[in-house]
Amino acid sequence: QVLMLKRSERVSTFGGYWHFVSGSFELGEDAGACALRELHEETGIGGDGVTSIASGRPIWLELGEEWGRRSIIVHPVAINILPTGDFPPPVVLNWENSESRWVEFPDEELRGVPRLVETHAGALAAVSAWNSCPALERIRRNRHSGATALAVEALEGLAGAAAVGNEVEVAYQLATVRPAMSPLANAVMDALAYSGSTLREACASVTNRLRAAEAAVVENTVRVVLARVTLRNGGEGGGGGGGGKRGG
Repeated sequence: QVLMLKRSERVSTFGGYWHFVSGSFELGEDAGACALRELHEETGIGGDGVTSIASGRPIWLELGEEWGRRSIIVHPVAINILPTGDFPPPVVLNWENSESRWVEFPDEELRGVPRLVETHAGALAAVSAWNSCPALERIRRNRHSGATALAVEALEGLAGAAAVGNEVEVAYQLATVRPAMSPLANAVMDALAYSGSTLREACASVTNRLRAAEAAVVENTVRVVLARVTLRNGGEGGGGGGGGKRGG
C-alpha cells in the first residue's frame, strides 16, 4: 500500500489534488534526507522503523499557465515503513494536507497531481535496481577503497545489470551512490557511451583501461622514489669520501 495525501486549499499549487508526501530541499540535504524530513513534518511518521530505500531518476515537470508556467524537478524516493506497533501507523496531518489514505496504487478515484504514475514508477525502479545490484550497497558502505577500486566494482555491477535488463536505472544509481567520487560516475558513463560492443564488453574495456592507468601511476611513483633514493645515496657517498680524507 502507498500513502497518499490530499493537498489543502491553503497551499499555493494543486489544492484539492492527491499526491505523495512532497516538499523542497533544505540546504545540504540529499533526496533521501529531504523525503524523511517531509514525511515526518506532513504526517508525523518517523523513527527507527522508517528508512529511505532509494532515489529514482529526476523527472522534469513543466507546469502550465494555470500554475504560473514554472518548472519543477521531481526526485522520486521510495520509503519503507516496517510493521512495528500500529500498522499502518497513524497519520497526523499538518496544514499542508487535509486528508490521508493508504491505497493500492494507482487509485483511479483520486484526482492526482501531474506525473504521479511516473513518479511512483521511478521510485519502484530505483528499489528494483538496488535489489538486483548488490554492488550498490557495497560501494555505499565501503569507506576504505580508492576511487579506481570502487569504479571497477561499479562496472562489474553494471555488466551484471545488462543480463537483467535494468542497466539504465542501475547505471544511474551507480553514478550517484557516491556523489563526491567523480571517477566512479565517469567510468559508468564511459561504459554506456562505448559504441560497437555489448555493455558487458564495454565494462571490461573500461575496467582494463582503469587498471592500466592505475598501474602506470604506481610505476611512475616507484621511478620517482628510486631516483630520489639514488641521488640521496650518491650525495651521501661523496660526502663520506670527503670526510675520510679530512680525517686522514
